[in-house]
Amino acid sequence: MIRIHYEEKMQKINQDIYKMGILVNQALRSSVEVLKKMDYSTIDTIVKNDEEVNKLEIAIEDECIMLIATEQPVASDLRRIVSALKTVTQLERMGDHCVHIAKAVRSINRDSNIKEIRDNLVGMADKCWEDLDLLMKAYLDEDKEKAYTIAKKDIEIDQMHNKTITMVKQIMQNRQLENDESIALLFISRFLERFGDHILNICEWLIYNKTGKHVEF
Repeated sequence: MIRIHYEEKMQKINQDIYKMGILVNQALRSSVEVLKKMDYSTIDTIVKNDEEVNKLEIAIEDECIMLIATEQPVASDLRRIVSALKTVTQLERMGDHCVHIAKAVRSINRDSNIKEIRDNLVGMADKCWEDLDLLMKAYLDEDKEKAYTIAKKDIEIDQMHNKTITMVKQIMQNRQLENDESIALLFISRFLERFGDHILNICEWLIYNKTGKHVEF
């Protein structure tokens, strides 16, 4: 009976983590829409919606602590709980990055000629969205093989980040943008690159959950 209770509670935690991942991906989509349309009107909503991500993080942490206190988990069970706690921390930071992306757009003039850079940033965001979507499904299934596959894709995001840096440098040399705009574009690219790094971290914790081994990509 104790084991049944543990499994039920663990499934509830995993479902809540999946829900948190969906909220973060929705925030990413919304933030990128601000950049694509240069529409600042939704930024405050994105900031407010991040509160739901933060509340869910706290709720999941409480569930994990209660599970440890009441179910006396063994070693493999503890790995699942630790992985869950580490994962929600990563997701919360990813939600913060979405807010920072939206806020950074405020520093970019609507009339600035940044189409090529913007297209590259949107491409980065699309890859981040796709990878997190795949990862949340893998997390529910506790599929470590998919985690390995997703982790290998991070190099694409890194390459696009480097491309952004190169393009912004060229524009700065030609004095086509204000310094504040250039800095904002670099920050947006950096936030997306960090978003991808957090995906990697979740992959590592999913693999740890299933194997008991720490891997680093």
